[in-house]
Amino acid sequence: MNLFKTLEDKLVYKEYNRLKSEGRAELFSPNVESMGIIRWGLRLMYIFGPLSLYLIYQNNSAAVFTIWLFLQGFFWKSAVEGKMDNGYPYLEHTDAMGLSFLFIITVIIAFVIWVIWPS
Repeated sequence: MNLFKTLEDKLVYKEYNRLKSEGRAELFSPNVESMGIIRWGLRLMYIFGPLSLYLIYQNNSAAVFTIWLFLQGFFWKSAVEGKMDNGYPYLEHTDAMGLSFLFIITVIIAFVIWVIWPS
């Protein structure tokens, strides 16, 4: 479990460390909330990524929803990492609105693909 936690911490702080070495993350201080969003985004990605590949290999229509969950983790992780270089560690209301709009659009697309998936 410690090896898993160490690897996860490296992935969570990867973008922060890159920005810090470039001198662009001076105003951003990592905290539990912002890094927690990245951590859960990564967890969604490495749980549902391999599961999606397996379900695609099995030609299972549930793969659409596992891919969708993988992408949701990626979008949330990317949203927080995108805010790191301006010093504000939290998502603002417009960021949340954009993510909610993306959520709704991708749910509709995933449902349509699921309906027409060849059985």
